[in-house]
Amino acid sequence: MSRRDLTALLDFRSVATEARFRPDPEHLRGVASVLRHLESCVALDAEFIDAIFQAVVTGLYRLDALPRDHPFWENTNRRPTFAKLPEFAEAVLRYDPSDQHACWMLAAADVVNGANAFGLEAWRRLHQLGALEAAWPINAALHLWLQTGKDQLTLLSELLNPCGLQLDTRNILERLSGDPQLSGWARRVIRCCPVRVDPAWLRWNDGTVRKIAAAIAAEKAFGDLPVLADALEEAGCEKDVILAHCRAGVEHRRGCWVVDWLLGKE
Repeated sequence: MSRRDLTALLDFRSVATEARFRPDPEHLRGVASVLRHLESCVALDAEFIDAIFQAVVTGLYRLDALPRDHPFWENTNRRPTFAKLPEFAEAVLRYDPSDQHACWMLAAADVVNGANAFGLEAWRRLHQLGALEAAWPINAALHLWLQTGKDQLTLLSELLNPCGLQLDTRNILERLSGDPQLSGWARRVIRCCPVRVDPAWLRWNDGTVRKIAAAIAAEKAFGDLPVLADALEEAGCEKDVILAHCRAGVEHRRGCWVVDWLLGKE
């Protein structure tokens, strides 16, 4: 489902036979409004917004499909609502800890509600399943900071560092370098996620890697990044996130995190 297509939510087709157990259309319009507001945050990755939309809409449909005599509905109005999604997700995960969509329901609830944890428990669960991408908690934490001013860098770094996502973090945050406000936040995240350059790379062939990086920086010759990638590979670098970034052919108008990292300029 496209993040701009909320038809499945606004035209919700409930399986409940009794109207009193179907989602309230007014509630669904409210949820759609909140999601539209999230979409307006241009600092967030489009794919992240898509995933949040999908988690909310599909989550409501999964909740609606739950028979109304199921124990989950006890002491409730038996209507699917956004507020019930976290509890429903937890119930699903108790039965099937590998359900990645249930993890996303948990994360979406935190992100949409502006919770201080920004989906942290969900991101940890996804990491345990081997399915976490650094972009997701970074976008969630960025959204929280933009909406509330709460800078949860300690929690974010306590997730990213043990997961070994420091280099992926730099890759993701490079796109924020052109915005004075966002670049400051990005630099703070990077400082909380230190990662050491392998000194063997810098020693190789009389410092060739550093020399190429310095020349690229001085001349802004970012078209030579594939040459840097070749040198790094010959020096023993096997990290795909570095090599692929240098060979991606994307435009680097404001610099390159790999060059800055190799030169110690972060």
